[in-house]
Amino acid sequence: MNASRSDKPIAIPLARQLRPLLVGMLLIVLLVLVLTWIALQVQVAVAGLLNGESIWSKAEKQAVIDLYAYAETGSADHLAAFRRQVQIVADYRVARDALASAEPNYRAIEQVLVRTGALRESIPGGLFVLRHFAHTPYIHNALESWRATDAGMDELQRLAVESQAAYATGAPSAVQRAAITRRILAINQHIAP
Repeated sequence: MNASRSDKPIAIPLARQLRPLLVGMLLIVLLVLVLTWIALQVQVAVAGLLNGESIWSKAEKQAVIDLYAYAETGSADHLAAFRRQVQIVADYRVARDALASAEPNYRAIEQVLVRTGALRESIPGGLFVLRHFAHTPYIHNALESWRATDAGMDELQRLAVESQAAYATGAPSAVQRAAITRRILAINQHIAP
């Protein structure tokens, strides 16, 4: 009689049979959620980079336009607008260089970028990408192109001082204005994206 009892399959409750399936399904759902979160973080980081590049490049081009207008007209409004745009470009430069340092102060960098109008929510992701992926081909090339404009932006600031000095002594001649505007346009060609 004992033999017949052992020949019978032992009934396993349905809940216990389905437990491995349930655990597997929960793990799959968890994996999908984690992958979705990662994808969203990547999108936010890319949005941060694009937002920053947009603000910086717009400020760079507007600085050229404002300085050109100032060199032509001597309008204090154009000079003030130039200085505002150059400050945005300078802030991005400071943030970029601080981020490349051995121990960057992320809070200070974020404050600088917020001052420029960058989206606060996307700054940490953008900083993460620039900090940890700076040696990947696309990011490295973008950073090198960005650094290549530093000298041109410095030269624009020198031209602003030169133009301001020329207007301080009276209206500069057409020849002086033409020389300055030619240099502005030449720099614009160099810093063009």
